[in-house]
Amino acid sequence: MADIPHRHAPWRGQQGFSSVLVIVALVLITSLMAFGLTLTSSAQSSFAQEISSARAQQAAEAGMDWGRYQLKILAVPNCPALQNVAMPAGTLAPFTVTVRCVNNSPPGNFTDGLPPTIRIYTLSVTACVALPAGVVNCPAGQPPFTPRASYVQKSLTAWVER
Repeated sequence: MADIPHRHAPWRGQQGFSSVLVIVALVLITSLMAFGLTLTSSAQSSFAQEISSARAQQAAEAGMDWGRYQLKILAVPNCPALQNVAMPAGTLAPFTVTVRCVNNSPPGNFTDGLPPTIRIYTLSVTACVALPAGVVNCPAGQPPFTPRASYVQKSLTAWVER
């Protein structure tokens, strides 16, 4: 068989244009997927932080209830200068809850006209989680403390009268 000369089409210089379009499309799709994954990961991280913050608030409120019980319900009020309160097993168990109590009662016998004497206490409760090694009490904000990304802290203060 004799060689037949190939005829070149006039558009032969445009060969490979579809390959470039496919590569550009792949790059765009990959970029959109990476952006979507980053956005999803950020949203999940924010959601987890929000849940931890809500649990810290619950732990602080539980510590405040414990402190009020110590002051109002017990026959002899217990005003601990510094007390760590263990949370029950469950979602609040990893939290460290520190209760501080100060007796702000005026000196002498301050009464409202009738015995018994009125006492005024200040309760400060701090709940935190993900403390660095070696830190026992909340708050852990003493320099050179550098909080971890998962560190969450909530504080409450209240006056209690008895």
